[in-house]
Amino acid sequence: LLYKSNPAQSPALDPEVSHAVMNALSNAVICIDESGVVRFFNPAAQTLFGIPATDVEKRFAATIFSLQTLAASVEKLVQDGKSSGSEQFHILRPDKTKATVEGRHSLQITNSGWICTTVFQNFTEQQLEPGALYQYQKTQAIGTLASGVAHDFNNILTAVISNLDLMELTAELPASLRHNVSQAKISARRGAELVSRLLSFSRQSDPHPAAVNLSDINREVVAMLRRSIDRRINIGHEFPPDLSLVHADGTQMMQVVMNLCLNARDAMPSGGTIHIRLSNVSFNQSVLPPRKSGRFVQLTVEDTGEGIPADVMARLFEPYFTTKKMGRGTGLGLFIAQSVVAEHGGWLEVNSKQGIGSTFSAFIPAMLSSTKQSQPVTTLDSPGTQNSLDGKERILIVDDEEFVRLVTRAVLGYRGYTMVEAVDGAEGVEKYKNAEIPFDLVLMDLHLPKMNGWDALAQIKQFDPKAKVIMLSGGSAAGFDEKGQELGASGFLEKPFENINLLKMVRKLLDA
Repeated sequence: LLYKSNPAQSPALDPEVSHAVMNALSNAVICIDESGVVRFFNPAAQTLFGIPATDVEKRFAATIFSLQTLAASVEKLVQDGKSSGSEQFHILRPDKTKATVEGRHSLQITNSGWICTTVFQNFTEQQLEPGALYQYQKTQAIGTLASGVAHDFNNILTAVISNLDLMELTAELPASLRHNVSQAKISARRGAELVSRLLSFSRQSDPHPAAVNLSDINREVVAMLRRSIDRRINIGHEFPPDLSLVHADGTQMMQVVMNLCLNARDAMPSGGTIHIRLSNVSFNQSVLPPRKSGRFVQLTVEDTGEGIPADVMARLFEPYFTTKKMGRGTGLGLFIAQSVVAEHGGWLEVNSKQGIGSTFSAFIPAMLSSTKQSQPVTTLDSPGTQNSLDGKERILIVDDEEFVRLVTRAVLGYRGYTMVEAVDGAEGVEKYKNAEIPFDLVLMDLHLPKMNGWDALAQIKQFDPKAKVIMLSGGSAAGFDEKGQELGASGFLEKPFENINLLKMVRKLLDA
């Protein structure tokens, strides 16, 4: 009764009864109408996608991140003139858990147009083969490990760079050594930039779409690749100055570029050339699927490798399918790239000739307006509002790393500030509340023992709503805008920072 393509041939069925039937199903069921609006979202769908029906129904599916792939799949079904079909979906829930599901579409013609009903069969991690599950878990573990190592390493580099800054300001430093100190600081900064890129690439987090320039992301990837892949592989790139912005998650876009480039690298074991191009493209209404009409940014990764055999091409985007030897890959790179591009409303195209090379092109919808890229609440180079960066105010430094506290105290003490230290979140809150002379500013690390920085910030703001707090982190600032504004943080400073940037931000907030 639910999947008849011609309703005139079906016996009459009370809508309340049909809803009750679909609500009772253990499979997730989603109905999307001709305008792209979600008309039905049963309890099993709420569980599968981790979203309540009230946040989904009567909204456009393409505007809901978790349903964007489904919306694109339904649109393709209609464009192909089919009444049914199936596709595999990779779901990322708001709580960061994932699921792989198969969705079976059925298109029903109605008097007012059409409605597509999709029933999902869940293939979660528990249903994966043991080897595939092991590879999946190992991939996640590596990302977590990289994030932790990056945080600790950034704390170390904070002390190195800040101490070198202090040395440069010392009048007693011999002129013959100033060049050495400057070169040491440049090298430390290069190390910090590399760690920052690795941290951004490995981060496992909720998507944070914003206006993104793909040229900036591709430059990051090129810089990483040139330091890490075989020197026999040349990397070329073309990034036009007038490239349109895209509304996307920057980290996910970086992962797409990196996965395509690593796939190209693996196709050239004896060396070759990877060429990355970005361009603005437009398609009219007459294009054939998977292409869509509209304006897009095209990312092309071309290699001079071995090419892809026809039997492999047919399975290219299957999860855990790989022709590489054990330890050389998980078979997830192209699958993830395709999933991310589809989630952003785009698609992937592949052209390959054996013995000549392969070309992968990702098409991401371009933004219609030239919206500026999002910026943190307070940026690293925010200028001070006074010529002098000196001060007499009281500052509470909350950080569990002793060398970070020591160097921060040295930098601020040199300018006349009075500092008090705390080694964890709980002690920071206690010292702020019990201070005989109120603090003018708090510098607080995000990753603290006993009580993390966000919780400590919340307690301080509850005690003193006017408190000024700068959050520090050796990790990424992703998601800070939303979380920081919600809790009332005054700014964010990413470790390792330049002493001058710390002083400017402190002075700006104190003068505000």
